[in-house]
Amino acid sequence: MKEIVLHRRYWAIPFLLWTLLLTGSYLWNERNLEQHGLDLALNRGRFVFQFVETMRHWNALHGGVFVPMTPDSPPNPYLDANIRELTCRDGVVLTRVNPAYMTRQVAELALRTGALMMHLTSLKPLRPENRADPWEETALRSFEAGARERIEFLQDEGNPRYRYMAPLPTRKACLQCHAKQGYHEGDVRGGLSLTFPADEIRKAVVNQQKIVLYYHVAAWVALSVLFLMLLKQMRLTLLHLQTENVRQEQLVAERTSELQRAKEHAEVGNRAKSEFLSVMSHEIRTPMNAILGFSDLLADSDLTVQQQEWVQGVMTASAGLVELINDMLGWSWSSSAVEGLEGTVFQLAQLLEESTANARTRADAKGLRLELEIAATVPEYLHGAEKGLRLVLRNLLGNAVKFTERGTVRLRVSVNPEQEGLFRFEVEDTGIGIPRDRLTEIFDPFVQLDSSHSRRFGGTGLGLALCRRLVERMGGEIGVESQAGVGSRFFFTVPMRAAEGDAELERPQTVMPETGDLPADARILLVEDDPVNRKVVSGMLKRLGLDCEIAENGALALEKLRSASFDLVLMDCQMPVMDGFTACRHLREREREQGLKRLPVVAVTAYAMQGDKERCLSAGMDDYMAKPLSLAGLEATLARWLLGRPVPETTLVPEPVVEEEFPSMDMRLFGQLRDALGVEGVREVILVFLQILPERLQAIREGVAARDPGRVHRETHPLKSPSRQLGATRFSELATELDTLTRNGSLEGTTELVGRLDEEAGRIGSILRSLAGEEQSTP
Repeated sequence: MKEIVLHRRYWAIPFLLWTLLLTGSYLWNERNLEQHGLDLALNRGRFVFQFVETMRHWNALHGGVFVPMTPDSPPNPYLDANIRELTCRDGVVLTRVNPAYMTRQVAELALRTGALMMHLTSLKPLRPENRADPWEETALRSFEAGARERIEFLQDEGNPRYRYMAPLPTRKACLQCHAKQGYHEGDVRGGLSLTFPADEIRKAVVNQQKIVLYYHVAAWVALSVLFLMLLKQMRLTLLHLQTENVRQEQLVAERTSELQRAKEHAEVGNRAKSEFLSVMSHEIRTPMNAILGFSDLLADSDLTVQQQEWVQGVMTASAGLVELINDMLGWSWSSSAVEGLEGTVFQLAQLLEESTANARTRADAKGLRLELEIAATVPEYLHGAEKGLRLVLRNLLGNAVKFTERGTVRLRVSVNPEQEGLFRFEVEDTGIGIPRDRLTEIFDPFVQLDSSHSRRFGGTGLGLALCRRLVERMGGEIGVESQAGVGSRFFFTVPMRAAEGDAELERPQTVMPETGDLPADARILLVEDDPVNRKVVSGMLKRLGLDCEIAENGALALEKLRSASFDLVLMDCQMPVMDGFTACRHLREREREQGLKRLPVVAVTAYAMQGDKERCLSAGMDDYMAKPLSLAGLEATLARWLLGRPVPETTLVPEPVVEEEFPSMDMRLFGQLRDALGVEGVREVILVFLQILPERLQAIREGVAARDPGRVHRETHPLKSPSRQLGATRFSELATELDTLTRNGSLEGTTELVGRLDEEAGRIGSILRSLAGEEQSTP
């Protein structure tokens, strides 16, 4: 690295790598845009084909239709004369038009009035005009082999166009005319070919490619300038340090009496380095601020969905670069800074909330549990190094979430029993762990476990070194306990004291809601399609002293809301017939039109990713609860909307998860449900779940066998939330993975997933029957 910085001939290496990276990114985006254009043409072809197919089916169902005989509608020569013509009482002669004849006339009209060309064709046509051309013949033979459609972009003699073709299956009504040709119901009788211009779609694709090119050129210029500035300044600094070192060696060799002067010169070099980092902080952050600011402004402008994704990609990459810069500058700051490490008074709960905010967002995105445990003896207000403590917690929590793919990240705060005024912080995770022979060096600067972790997880290797430096400067100690493949526990102690006049908080280990304040006569409508979830929520409401009416989808909910009055609606989001978003929009529209009072609607959904809450609120809902529900959370939400007053959220210290007895179950979640519903209530939920489980699994297997991802998605989605509510977390994770895969229309890898789902169903079936007191049997 030093040779690259000092010799300019090596500076082309980072520029070359950067250029290759951006070139690859541009080519990848260009290919995606080409595919996007083909998808647009495919959707257009499908729309026209489905419209024509619907008209043909309607015609066939009526055995053909009669229209006045005109030069544009002469008699169909392929129909028998005795069934082809009809004379009205007024003398008007009508001729029968069958589906094929109607399609041909519509195709001729479309050709005269616009640029769309339609051609009804078959491998065994009755009319010579219906003979398939080579492209159509290839498509028809692929339909006989099982293909569903064909789309292709063609450009002959500067005339770009798309050709789309789909098969015409033989329906029962079609056999009136085509049975004599040997067709049976379901056979591919022929196909409909559609040809339309590609100018509009190609123009849109080219415009998008230009935008992508501009973005990549701008990124190349910006980063090239930053690289050049950084390399120049680093070279000047290294040359200066080399000169200074030579001078110091000469001074030491010549006169030992001038040792103090050499030390002063070395300090000059350190000040030059600090000044360099200060300058670079400004020079790097200024253009990065512009990149982030303009990207943010661009994100708020009128962009397509694809453009929004590109802008978000620019913002994400820029944020990663800012994080890297912060690591480097934070290390430099910790070398000499004392501001923020002096004692200040702060509220511990607020500091912990702010320190865990970023880690909590990333943990939610990865499906991790981020838990906080505060000992009852910890004071609410403390006097200590607030800024240093915040930085250490942020680094340790960020590392824990980064290196944990599944499980839990837990932060504990307690008072050291061995020494008064010494507080202990522990960050524990279930991540990749650290080998024992590397524990002694992970707090050294720029040290990472190995190159594979560096490539996979990123980072500079300064975070833990910065934590040790800050903890030591605050007068504390830091350490780690870890086992590879099991997880890690980082802990540190810092001296602090309770702020004068602040009493210690008493925090109970568990908090159960008091139900006496909730109005027992409150009318609640529960809108939920899944029977297990209905049992769970209605059981919790009953435990809180409330009754509810049930609607199985959004359409039934709107009917109930028209015929009766309610105080609150608990609305699921994804349901058949009508989903919760649509139902809420209809409700709000009816309230506006009729001048009705706004009815509180609370979303109860298994979608708990970032942005799902905002989507619920934008649909007109007033609040949001993610499944699985807790009794305390449900009680707090009901109190907020039924009593019209805010209810403070309570920090719950979770019970330990017992996995030895039931390795497929999270008994903490099961225990919470049992506490919320009681023994009989949770037994009813288990029996309902076990009743529907075999039917759902059989339907999933049939959907996979039929290559129908939509059916697999519909049957899998209702299993995610109930299974997690019951504590079957492994089953829920497999169902979630299968649901996400098939939601995007993919069936790749589903056979293996369904097999694992069946195996896990067998395990949890036996466990749940045991917990419900039933005899075990094969589910």
